[in-house]
Amino acid sequence: MTVQTSVLLANLGSLDVTLAAAAEVEAAGLDRVWLAETSGPDPLLAAALIAREYDLEVGTAVVPVWSRTPAVLAAAAA
Repeated sequence: MTVQTSVLLANLGSLDVTLAAAAEVEAAGLDRVWLAETSGPDPLLAAALIAREYDLEVGTAVVPVWSRTPAVLAAAAA
């Protein structure tokens, strides 16, 4: 059985702080992070940057789609 640990990176403030926290998660040997749209940076942007920079699985917890137009969602997915 494999046990993996996730860390929620929400309410951390700036994008710089969120990325620094992702680096700490990776350095601690953990497997994945989750982002939510609370206070702080856009979770889709942060997810893309974390996935590009770190060897972590990245997921989004709460990202309301009704506040984004279809074109914005498509651009974020691309």
